[in-house]
Amino acid sequence: MRGLGLGTLIALLAGTAQAALPPCVYDDLVREAPLVFHMSVDRVDGPDATGLCFVRGHIATVFRGEADAAQPATVRVACANPDNLVGPTIFWDRDALAATPFLEVHGAPGKGVAGHGAGLVLLDTPTGRIEWQPECGG
Repeated sequence: MRGLGLGTLIALLAGTAQAALPPCVYDDLVREAPLVFHMSVDRVDGPDATGLCFVRGHIATVFRGEADAAQPATVRVACANPDNLVGPTIFWDRDALAATPFLEVHGAPGKGVAGHGAGLVLLDTPTGRIEWQPECGG
């Protein structure tokens, strides 16, 4: 994976537990993600002091971007808001992240999980297709 090398960290800025942007804005950000892949969820660490969890696993399928199947990946996901910051971030439940066997990740190098966290989908198994569906249709 070029630009998001081995042990990829996809940063997600801390914000609020509630969506602060209209759903169509999140949709547009996820649609534009240059990196889309399914990954196993082998372990979830955290949250750390900033409210981030670290989802660790291996890439199963790559749909968009430069990445290799079976490559280790670490995705940083907002899962707690210790400071009650206000912003556009969507927080994910740590227990739900730990319980899911796979994730679909829509990411942008240097910008984190697309759509301020909206670019994640919990999966039972890799499906061979992108599963994310926009909130605003189409």
